[in-house]
Amino acid sequence: MHVDVYLPLVMSLVFGVLGPPVSRRLPPRRATWLLTVGSVVLAASSAIALGLLALTALGQLPDVAAAGHWTVAQSNAQVDNPC
Repeated sequence: MHVDVYLPLVMSLVFGVLGPPVSRRLPPRRATWLLTVGSVVLAASSAIALGLLALTALGQLPDVAAAGHWTVAQSNAQVDNPC
């Protein structure tokens, strides 16, 4: 799995730490919009990242791989070598 999948999760943590100090320095209207839009974008991207991680983990199970007509070795090869 590439590091790109974990980036939204890290950005959510950074946003959680930097959000309150930044909101105190901005006018209330701008701070509300910034925190609301930022939270919605980061929540959506984190949900997508977690979904990708869950699908990758589910694809490793032999029963799920058999239902999807792929092998565990094939899915591991695609994760290790995306080309």
